[in-house]
Amino acid sequence: MASLVSPGNSKLTRLQNGTTYDSVLIESNQDKPYILFLHGFPSSSYDWRHQIYFFSKLGYGVLAPDLLGYGGTDKPTELERYKLKQMSEDINGLLDCYHITKIESSTAIIYPADPNALKEHLCPLGAVQKFYQNEMTGPLPNWMSKSEMENHKQIFSPENGGYRGGLNWYKAHMLNLNSDDEKNVPSDRLQTDKPALLVVCTKDCVAIPSMQEQDMRAFASDVMVESLDCGHWVQLEKANEVNEIVTSFIEKRLLTG
Repeated sequence: MASLVSPGNSKLTRLQNGTTYDSVLIESNQDKPYILFLHGFPSSSYDWRHQIYFFSKLGYGVLAPDLLGYGGTDKPTELERYKLKQMSEDINGLLDCYHITKIESSTAIIYPADPNALKEHLCPLGAVQKFYQNEMTGPLPNWMSKSEMENHKQIFSPENGGYRGGLNWYKAHMLNLNSDDEKNVPSDRLQTDKPALLVVCTKDCVAIPSMQEQDMRAFASDVMVESLDCGHWVQLEKANEVNEIVTSFIEKRLLTG
C-alpha cells in the first residue's frame, strides 16, 4: 500500500479505462531516469520500501504502483481484467499520466526465517491450507520487524480485499486467458536486445535460479546475472546488496549506452 511507504508521495490515479491505481511517485532530479518497481505475489509497493528510499535519495525518480488486485489499487472480480496485455497497458497508462518517458524497470521478485520452510509449507499441493488450518506459525526473519509484518497484514486484510485480487493473476493464467494476446506478438518482438539484470537467490526454492535464468534468456539476449546467498525476498533480505547491484547496472550498462 503506497501510503505506508511514503505518505507524502502516495498518488491515486484513475486511468482512461476507469481503473484506479495507488502508487508511490517521487520525481527525479539531476536529469536522472525514473525507476519503475513492479512487485510480485503476495506483495505490494511496500516491499520495495528500501529501494524507494535509497534510489530517491540518489536523485532517481521512482514509480512503484500497487498492481491490479493489490494494496490500494482496484480489485476487479472479473478474471478477464487480469490478462497480462491489459495490465501492461495499465502500466503504460500510468507512465503517460505522469509524463514519464525515461525509465528503468525492476520486477519483483510470507517471509519465513528459514527459506527452506517454503518447501514444506508453500510448494506442495494443499500445504498452505494445512498450515493455516492447523494454526501453525514460525519466527520472523531478522530482516522483518513486527511493525513491518503488521503493515503487510494491513495491506492484505479482509477489509482491503485479502489475497483475492493477487490470486486472480494466477487464476487468469491457469485459465489460459493470455493465449490469444500471446499468439498476436510478432516473432521479431519476442526477445529484446536491451541490457537486462537478473538477481537470483541461492536459497530460493520457489523461483529456482537456473530456471529463472533460462526463462530470462528466452526473452532477453543481453542478460547480466547476479547471485545472492538468500531466500526468495531478495530486496528485503539483502536490501543494501540489491541497491548496490542495481545502481551499478544502471550507471554502467544503461546510462552509458
